[in-house]
Amino acid sequence: PVARDTTWTGLFTEPELHGLRIGDLIGYPLSMFHLDSAGFVAEAEPFFLIRMIYDVPQLVSPDTSVITDLPLLEWIEFDADFGFSYMVEIMYVPEGASEGIPVYLFAEIPEDSITHTVREPLPSEPGFMVWTVSVLDLFGNEARSLPATFTIIEDD
Repeated sequence: PVARDTTWTGLFTEPELHGLRIGDLIGYPLSMFHLDSAGFVAEAEPFFLIRMIYDVPQLVSPDTSVITDLPLLEWIEFDADFGFSYMVEIMYVPEGASEGIPVYLFAEIPEDSITHTVREPLPSEPGFMVWTVSVLDLFGNEARSLPATFTIIEDD
């Protein structure tokens, strides 16, 4: 497992699941154990997997577009049998860089929305933007779209 802030994630291979799929674990108590370098074991309280979100949102536009203003982000309506909201994220990737810098985050977009207009200026320096939209359920489970890109240029 890897710690990020207060979230622990784990990568489990098929043999480690003994023939089960991760969705087969929904509703069963799961425990996490930690073995420290001195050999002591700590066990966390049981937790439960309550939902698997198998689909991801699909982006429509912009996708490889050149934008001169605040972009209108558009995606295909996500169909789910549970309540959720959307969250959009934009990262700026400077020219020549391999990693992006978070520049915009907007959450709690209602589930009946399929667009969001960015509400603050984005960097127009050389480089490009990478954006995603995520579905967030009431338990904090997240399904993130594949990324799309666009470029901002100053309107002369």
